[in-house]
Amino acid sequence: MVNYIGIKIKKIRLRNEMTQQQVADLCGLSKGMISKIERGRVTPTIATLSKIAQVLRVKVSLLMEDSESREPVFQSTNISRMHFTKTEVGYRFLTLASEYGDKQIQPLIFYAKNGEVKNHRVSHQGEECIYVIEGDMWFIINDVSYHLREGDVLYFDGQQPHGIERVDNEVRYLNLFSAFDYTNRAFIDKDAELLEE
Repeated sequence: MVNYIGIKIKKIRLRNEMTQQQVADLCGLSKGMISKIERGRVTPTIATLSKIAQVLRVKVSLLMEDSESREPVFQSTNISRMHFTKTEVGYRFLTLASEYGDKQIQPLIFYAKNGEVKNHRVSHQGEECIYVIEGDMWFIINDVSYHLREGDVLYFDGQQPHGIERVDNEVRYLNLFSAFDYTNRAFIDKDAELLEE
């Protein structure tokens, strides 16, 4: 999956006639990080993917999809046997229904283990809904910490700084986030102005 994301980012970046440096500057990343992502050397966080999608003026789900099909997708697989992709901050994620194109909601399953997740905060456009499948964790939004246990739900605006604060043992949770449409004219105009400066 890592290579697929990087290949898509590069293809869209080139189609938009942008350099790695331009994308990096607008995302607040280094050119080297964009290069590593495009070459599949690093798996970006979902928040980083969201920032890249905003700069490239596409939905973040487009960067994670395997096809453009709008046919129903049914997955009947034991999730524990599926491959989770590890990010640079230590958590792992599994993209669900990647065969469904142009999503409005991006479903993911996250897995985090004590001692592996680096303390970090992210923010991005859109909204998120977390449902804890098993385990427990402390999740922080702004400066408020929420102790989430199996069966708990947390819904919030993704623009608020947020992230996993602590995991006692391990946690697995479903995360649904809105695939914010960065093709909106206001974002295109704003990005064009930034590129001209």
